[in-house]
Amino acid sequence: AARDRGLARLDAIARREAPRLGITETLARDYLTHNLYYRLGSAERNGFRLFRELAAQADLIPKGEELVFGTGFDS
Repeated sequence: AARDRGLARLDAIARREAPRLGITETLARDYLTHNLYYRLGSAERNGFRLFRELAAQADLIPKGEELVFGTGFDS
């Protein structure tokens, strides 16, 4: 629900954040719409799994726990 609310407000987010970042509103909107992905497909899920595995190998997080994805993250 939070993702969907944010997506519905991308113009307002770009307008608010552009001055804080020292960029134009157009550039902020372009970044939000063309460079970020708001849904998790198989590639993103696999990336999370690899990140979790590498973090566990580096003893940054506990080993042996499964990464569980909730419903609605890929729609």
